[in-house]
Amino acid sequence: MLAFQGDQSVLLESRPIYERRRPNGTVVEVRSNRLPGGGFVCTHTDVTERKTAEDALRASKEAAEMAYDSLQQAQNSLLQAEKMAALGSLVAGVAHEINTPIGTALTAASHLGERTSGFRALLQSGKLKKSDAECYTETATEASAIMVATIGRAAELIQSFKQVAVDQSTDVRRNFNLSEYIGEILLSLRPRLRQTQHTVSVECPDDLEIDSYPGALSQVLTNFVMNSLLHGFIEGQVRTITISAQLHTRDTVMIRYADTGRGIPEKNLARIFEPFFTTKRGAGGTGLGLHIVFNIVTQSLGGTIAVESIEGRGASFILSIPCIAPVKPEHGSDGR
Repeated sequence: MLAFQGDQSVLLESRPIYERRRPNGTVVEVRSNRLPGGGFVCTHTDVTERKTAEDALRASKEAAEMAYDSLQQAQNSLLQAEKMAALGSLVAGVAHEINTPIGTALTAASHLGERTSGFRALLQSGKLKKSDAECYTETATEASAIMVATIGRAAELIQSFKQVAVDQSTDVRRNFNLSEYIGEILLSLRPRLRQTQHTVSVECPDDLEIDSYPGALSQVLTNFVMNSLLHGFIEGQVRTITISAQLHTRDTVMIRYADTGRGIPEKNLARIFEPFFTTKRGAGGTGLGLHIVFNIVTQSLGGTIAVESIEGRGASFILSIPCIAPVKPEHGSDGR
């Protein structure tokens, strides 16, 4: 096939089919049909509309590819912003939570310091009685126990925060105990949960180990908890959150997150994972939370996610993820 541009022709195919663009812009297709007895017949067909449509289709395809690339970049930016917002909230909550045990330990240490000064004065003056020594020993023992308990509590919270924060910010893949990690996630959320009377329970085998991306899982469960607190539960009511996990098959784990909140209207169930879909836009909702969750579960964790809900009777999110997560593509920072 030949394509003519002006008076020039370019070989397109070995068949006797040609295209010629006339000076007025129209495109003519020329076909050479051989006759049985020799010779050939040429036909000329105006294919301007077809060529225009092909050019328009090609331009639309290129525009769509550019728009998709821009969308991917915007999504990655939103993911990073979501991570930083979650980490900022986590830092503020942990800082507030640590103040209590540290303050208690400081009070106990100050009291012990005062009693120690008094004990030293009695000892140096030679007026120390057995009852004074026994009283000081009792005070020291009690103060030491308080400091060990409260500082240990602060250390536990800090360790949990460090692990969850590192996981969320680096997307490191590692082998971890699922039950213990869910506990660490909930511990990092304790400052927010303590402001309510809601009950959170976890049902997971103690020996369930998976090789995956804990930071991605942390983002998913944190999003679920915050959705329950902000959108699922009515202020003043006491509700329940249940997180259960078990081996579904030899190679997959099923995680079910359920709350007993107001639930999701049936008409919205098919749209909740769509980007920018929200019923709380006037109240600060962006409609990106569950869309991001969907991408994390299906791409980073390599699993599937489904939702079940009856309005007024709570909502459940069911995750099925492989015990060994797929390797993320190198070209995407999050593989999403």
